[in-house]
Amino acid sequence: MRFFCICSVMFSRVLFGFCNCYEGFECFDEIHVINMPFLSYCKFMEFEIGEERYKALIDTGSSFSFLRKDVLEKIQNKKLYSHSEMMSYKGDRYLTVDFQVPQIKIGNLFTESVITEEIPDFWKNGSTLGYQAYLLYFKLWLLHEVYREGLIGRNVLEKYTCIFDFPHAHMFLAEKPLSLEQAESLLTMGFASLPFEMTNAGPVFTFQTDFGDKKFILDTGATHSIVRLSEDEKKYFGRKRKISTGKLMGNGINFGKHTFLIIDMAAEQARIDGIVGLDFFKQNTICFDYEHKIAYIQTPKLGSKERFNYWWKSWMGR
Repeated sequence: MRFFCICSVMFSRVLFGFCNCYEGFECFDEIHVINMPFLSYCKFMEFEIGEERYKALIDTGSSFSFLRKDVLEKIQNKKLYSHSEMMSYKGDRYLTVDFQVPQIKIGNLFTESVITEEIPDFWKNGSTLGYQAYLLYFKLWLLHEVYREGLIGRNVLEKYTCIFDFPHAHMFLAEKPLSLEQAESLLTMGFASLPFEMTNAGPVFTFQTDFGDKKFILDTGATHSIVRLSEDEKKYFGRKRKISTGKLMGNGINFGKHTFLIIDMAAEQARIDGIVGLDFFKQNTICFDYEHKIAYIQTPKLGSKERFNYWWKSWMGR
């Protein structure tokens, strides 16, 4: 699901061992650091196929990884793999063509993967909110249609333990799932554990809000958090386009106030009530342990800024 959407070195040291360097795409012993350009509306990463480097949106809400058609056509040695169908939050369905491509390189990690040819109409019709301001739409159009060449989705991300440190413009990838000891270390550092259900739409979490229990996916590809309301809720909130909840509580932990845009989602998306998007990721450190279907989230309220600064400085000084 897409719309025009901490771990630090401290955590990587505790979780995955020591390293001798921290610069660009340099590799830790077991964890790889991916730098991301600082763009407020979206988070991008770079990956390589062959000798070429591409810029891609990071999208935990997409089960596919994409390349624009004009970019995909230039890749040599790709093989037709299959045809697939994808669906937008509006319920529109699109047939896609999938290709097996040579190894994808992310940082110092290599992986085999299938890349789907992107359908322009999906971005134009299937993933935008109609009442966005023109200036915002224009900026997002530039990012998506000019700067962005592709998208990395869950068919790649699920192969790793992913730690999204968007407040510091980094992402960390580990090839191994979290051990029990590593998970306990996260909890001692102020992380809260939230189990999730994996669906075609993405990882689904149950949150308690001021307007009831809701099922949301956590989606880095969505720049805005959105919610679908029942008919009774629509009558209560009237003509409002967005609503705020004073609590966003999961597994007994309140992550604080959060604002949602109100939209109508397709009936096929009935398993979820909405999306918690990039606005949440930019404020929190989130670790996805796809193997055990648990996310670990540290917020400024839960974690210690002083402790973070201490470990960061002490580690960098080694």
